[in-house]
Amino acid sequence: MPATPDTTPVDHGAEPLARPDVTGPANDDGAAPAVTAPGTRAWPAIIGLVVCVAAGTWVIVANASGWLLVIFAVLALVALVDLAIVVRRGRRATTA
Repeated sequence: MPATPDTTPVDHGAEPLARPDVTGPANDDGAAPAVTAPGTRAWPAIIGLVVCVAAGTWVIVANASGWLLVIFAVLALVALVDLAIVVRRGRRATTA
């Protein structure tokens, strides 16, 4: 039978690499906290608001069923609240 190689790990005196200390209040695993630019979230909210208002206007003009108008109104309200939160956080980030 052929001889099997020795698989014992060899210590060459190298120290393990140190991880930088970037822990934050939200994470303790060493990862940097995620930061999103306000414009990255603002544009989808603006587009969603415009689309929902346009669709609601179409529902009114086309005299379609009322529940479609309610759905588009609720979605427009959600987009408006999201946009308000993004703008508020963006202003808070620039003044901090």
